[in-house]
Amino acid sequence: MGIKLENKGVFILLICMMLVGVGVASETVENSSESLRTITDKAGNIVENVPAIEDINRIILISPPMLSMYYTLGFDPDKIIGTNPKALENAKMGIFYEMCPECSNISSDFFTTGFDVNAEELMKRNPDIALCDFDGHGKAFRAVEEFPVVTILDGKDTRDPFKTAEDMISMMTTVFGNQEKGDQLIEYGEKALADVKEKAATIHENDKLKAMVIHMTSEGKIDPRHKNFYSDYWFNESGLINVAGDLDVNSYVDMEQVYDWNPDIIFIYYGPSSKDIIENNVEGVDWSRVKAVKDKKVYTFPRGVSSWYPFGGESPLLIKWIAQTAYPDVFNYDMKQETYDFYKEFFDYELSDDQISKILNPDN
Repeated sequence: MGIKLENKGVFILLICMMLVGVGVASETVENSSESLRTITDKAGNIVENVPAIEDINRIILISPPMLSMYYTLGFDPDKIIGTNPKALENAKMGIFYEMCPECSNISSDFFTTGFDVNAEELMKRNPDIALCDFDGHGKAFRAVEEFPVVTILDGKDTRDPFKTAEDMISMMTTVFGNQEKGDQLIEYGEKALADVKEKAATIHENDKLKAMVIHMTSEGKIDPRHKNFYSDYWFNESGLINVAGDLDVNSYVDMEQVYDWNPDIIFIYYGPSSKDIIENNVEGVDWSRVKAVKDKKVYTFPRGVSSWYPFGGESPLLIKWIAQTAYPDVFNYDMKQETYDFYKEFFDYELSDDQISKILNPDN
């Protein structure tokens, strides 16, 4: 190469530096698929040792609404190794297992009560990561300290289901990817809300119906939620008056309070079926005095992958369904077609007429 003797030392030094550099670059490439991430979740926790997206294969969804959102965003259901018993209960009530037969193998047997967990049984699943909605719901799982736990909601505002959905989407796509599908779902919700609000604005205040949600029942009493819960948001934006809108906290009310409220329309999440209430077949409770029952305006929230009522992947459909159910003369939504189109777009699944009927009329 015609290198002069006095420059050989410099030349050798350069060669050594180049070889060291190549070695470092090669090691970085080899380890790229094994890299771990540190993320800040919605509760402000610094979560370390989060696997790279391509390395996440064993997932636990701690809180019930998360299964619906996970599936709506197009993530692989085969990677779910466990979820909350309430999520599976909701799935069985709808058509989730018809859409995803392999999902019937998802387990919840490491849960004990509520959000507590049998740590020994949990670790037999060898999870890569777990997600919870509110920070407190992940406490027992964090105590195991063998895998990262990510909180996807800040817990500060549970009234606005659309903000809640956006937070869930933001965190899930951070952990699992697929931001494009997340943006698509957010856009659908924004358009649905804007259209409902525009039409609801035409309803005169004196023509608004009084609405009540039966969130759950216990010993003949009813939990109608409160003014800072998402049912209040659904009702107000749909042109309804929430009879429980003055309640500050969750509380069970007796039938005397229901008689005093005398709602025009009732929506059910957990409790007696709409048919049993309309036919006054609930033991120990007389529903016949309530206007909604007299007018046969009692409805159970639709159930598909899950109930549409809690915040989740399908909840953007709910505001259209509530509005159309309450005011068929004001809103012109064909909910059968809306449901079919949504499932085709987000699940790539073509519903049959029987499945649509089962989703929209779960008590029939």
